[in-house]
Amino acid sequence: MENDKDIYTAPESGQPQNGGQAPQQGQPGQQGQDPQASWQQAQQQYHEQAQKSPQGGYYYQQMPQYQSPAFTVDSGKKMAGWKKALIVILIIIIVVGGISFLISRAFHNFMDEIGNMGFLPAEQPDSYYGDYDFDSDYIGVIYLDGTISDGDSGDGYSQSWIMNTVESLTEDAECKGILLSVNTPGGSAFATYDLYHALLDFKEQTGNPIYVYMDSQATSGGYYASMAADKIFAHEECWTGSIGVIIGTLYDYSGLLDKLGVKAYAYASGDMKEMGAGYKTPSDEEKAVFQSLIDDSYGRFVETVMAGRHMDEETVRKLADGRIYTAHQAKDNGLIDEIGTLDDALDAMEKDCGLEEVDVQDLSYEYTEDLFSMFMESAENGREASASDYEKLLSFIEESNKLEVLYMSPIRK
Repeated sequence: MENDKDIYTAPESGQPQNGGQAPQQGQPGQQGQDPQASWQQAQQQYHEQAQKSPQGGYYYQQMPQYQSPAFTVDSGKKMAGWKKALIVILIIIIVVGGISFLISRAFHNFMDEIGNMGFLPAEQPDSYYGDYDFDSDYIGVIYLDGTISDGDSGDGYSQSWIMNTVESLTEDAECKGILLSVNTPGGSAFATYDLYHALLDFKEQTGNPIYVYMDSQATSGGYYASMAADKIFAHEECWTGSIGVIIGTLYDYSGLLDKLGVKAYAYASGDMKEMGAGYKTPSDEEKAVFQSLIDDSYGRFVETVMAGRHMDEETVRKLADGRIYTAHQAKDNGLIDEIGTLDDALDAMEKDCGLEEVDVQDLSYEYTEDLFSMFMESAENGREASASDYEKLLSFIEESNKLEVLYMSPIRK
C-alpha cells in the first residue's frame, strides 16, 4: 500500500449500509435534531460499520470535519453580496465620471468656439501684460506706437504694457539693451514723465544701452521719452521736435448760455476756485495761473532735452518753441544723431555695443479685439448719435472741464 491516504479498499462483503461512503460534510441530521449531534452520530455509525468488515476496515482520505451548514451557506451569500455591491459602485463611478468628462469637454469646446467667433472678451496673451521670457541674450526692440496716455489710448498705446515691459527687461539679466522704436504725436505729460524715468532706471540699473529709432512721427512726448537714448536715429520722412506743453482745449460758452437764457452760478471759497470754468470768461489772473502751470512742465521738458542732447539751456529754449522739425532739420540742430532706418539703428547698436552675437526680440503691444467690445463701442456710439441737442450740449460742457497737461503735437502725421 503506497499511500494510505490515497487508497480506498472495499470489503468483499458486509459493506456498510450507506454504500461505503463516509458521511458528507454539511449533511443534515434527522428533523428537529441538533446539526452537530446528528453529525457526530453519523460518524459513530460509520466507524461501527467499518469495524464489522471482514477485511479489516476502510481507508479514506481524511476524517470528515464538522462545519455548520448554515454558516457555510450564509458566508457564501455575504461574499457574493459584497462583490456585487463593489461592482455596482465601480460601474456607477465609471459611468458618472465618463459623463462628467464628456459634458466638461463639450462645454469647453463650445466656449472655445464662442470665443473664436469673438462673442466673448478675448483672452490676452502674456505679451499683453509685458510678460516676456527668453532663453538667451537679446536686444529688446520696444515699439512705442499711438498716443501716450495714462491707460490704453485706443490707437495702439498702453501705458501699463510699456511700463511693465521696461521693468521686465530691467530685471532680466539676458536683456543686453533696448532699441525703442517711436511713432507717436506725444500725449500725457504725466505718462511721458513716468516712461522716460523707467528708461533711465533701465540704464542705471543694468548699465546697458538704449538706442532710439524715430519712425513716421516722434513729436513732443515722443521726443521727450527719446531723451533717455544713447543715440537717436530718425527716418528721413520723420517729423520730430514740437518741444513744448499745452493745456486744453478750454471753451468759453458763456455767450451761448446767454443766448439760451441760461444763468450759471457757482459758490466758491476764492476767486480762483472757478478757474477754467467754461460758463465764464477767464480773467487775466486766471490766464496767468494757467501759464505758470505750463511753464513748470515746460521747464522740466527743457531740462530733459539739455541732459539728453548735452545742450545748454539757451540753445534748447531757442529750439523748443513748439515747432515741428523734419529729420534733416533735427539733425542739423543737434536734436538727433543719424538719419536711417530701423535696421540701420539696430546695426549701429550691435556694432557700437559689441552685441553682434545676441538675438533680437520684437516687443509690441498686442490687444485682441472681440465682438463683445465692438458691440459695446457700437452701442455707445449709437447712444451718442441718438442724443438730443440738449444732451449733446450737456456732454460738451462736461467734457470741456476735463483738462490735461500734454506734451502733444496738435498735428498728427
